[in-house]
Amino acid sequence: MSKLEKLITRYAFDQSLSVREQLCNLGMEHATRAEFLTLRQGAWISSSDYALVRGQDAISWVKQYSENNKYTGIVKECEKVYIPINEDKSPWSMCVVNFTHGMVYILDSLPCPSKKKERNEQVMCIVKFLDEVLDILDNDAKCQKVEKLPFHRLTWLPVQQSSSGDCGLHTAKFYNLENFTEAESAMLRFNSEEGRYRLALELIIFKDNKTRTALIKKAQQKYRDGRKS
Repeated sequence: MSKLEKLITRYAFDQSLSVREQLCNLGMEHATRAEFLTLRQGAWISSSDYALVRGQDAISWVKQYSENNKYTGIVKECEKVYIPINEDKSPWSMCVVNFTHGMVYILDSLPCPSKKKERNEQVMCIVKFLDEVLDILDNDAKCQKVEKLPFHRLTWLPVQQSSSGDCGLHTAKFYNLENFTEAESAMLRFNSEEGRYRLALELIIFKDNKTRTALIKKAQQKYRDGRKS
């Protein structure tokens, strides 16, 4: 890390500062220091805001998340939909609906054969919901229902240590996949501590983060010359 990057991460994880301070603001979504602190080594990565499927109807979801291009682009041009999954405090995983491949990929860094059926049921619930959303957004967008697409579980993904709590970090890495071939496996491997700090840093210095400039200035002022100001 550069000197500036070290200052930024030090500021983000400084527990003497307010946990309510907003470190990332992307307009509709934001994250406070409390959420960033879940990126500490060994902690369970979490968020205070989830887009829930269970208990929410498709019309309400569309109104909340798709208006004014909040998350959805032109439906007819959609190639992939990446959907992180976390239910009842189970480990994070992801399913990706790949319209180009005609496949639903199941990505899990902590696979458990005994829970395969349960995971498939979760994914089926999600893709059925996605079908409802797509019908509302544009009922002519896809000629084939998502729930009719075959499921494919990628078996070459890096497997995390069961006690590491890194399922959230692995899931964040899954967004890098484009072709879903084993040739991409190298980009999914990471050192746990470094990977967590790097994720926090990328969120803060992201060009669309509205708090970016102010936070960099605060970090520089607080730890000027390596000391607390």
